[in-house]
Amino acid sequence: PAEAGGWVAYHLTPAASREGDEGDAPAHGTLVIRNLASGEETRHPSATFFRWTRGGEQLVVVDSTATGEGQSTLWSRVPGGEATTVLETPGSIRSVTLADNGDQIAFLHAPPAPSDEDAENGDRSWSVHHWSLSSGGEPRLVAAAGTQGIPSGWSVSENQSPSFSDDGSRVFFGTVPPAPPPAQPKPKYSASPSQRKRQGQINFSATPASAAPPQANGQRHAVSGK
Repeated sequence: PAEAGGWVAYHLTPAASREGDEGDAPAHGTLVIRNLASGEETRHPSATFFRWTRGGEQLVVVDSTATGEGQSTLWSRVPGGEATTVLETPGSIRSVTLADNGDQIAFLHAPPAPSDEDAENGDRSWSVHHWSLSSGGEPRLVAAAGTQGIPSGWSVSENQSPSFSDDGSRVFFGTVPPAPPPAQPKPKYSASPSQRKRQGQINFSATPASAAPPQANGQRHAVSGK
């Protein structure tokens, strides 16, 4: 940004990392931070995300291992200064969002999946966290499964990024209902001749009042961000 005093940051990712669908995990690549006046340059080879605050005062970055199941680090850096580690944790950090005033960050975190099968099926426990750039300190847990206000059995959605209200006082995030139980196999039976005649014919009656309500696909929640 123009306010960053001649600093620029850009992300170099392999071509194969850009061929996935939009819902894929963040691509790993090399983050290059360069001073246009002096030519000074630093490189971070395992970055998955970066963004300047609106005024260009700080650069926010996420580093993680290539699989996304090892160690992830969220850090910020003042142009020309040292990096400050916000959070270093096992698992994945994604969907990092900055408030319009550039002073707050919200993001999703999930610990490593218990097994490869769970990782492939997306069976991971995501949570929402909040951090203030001006206050520093440890990020604050905003919401996770079991947090007051989230329906029993529901969990934080990894498919909706957190967002801030216009004044930055609230954080919005998505939730999803529990997965339906696996379908039970149909029982096998032997039909009598009279039953076989009637196969294919089904008689039923229902009134609108007896129809089951549709299952919700998700809910949107808001909590105080400050």
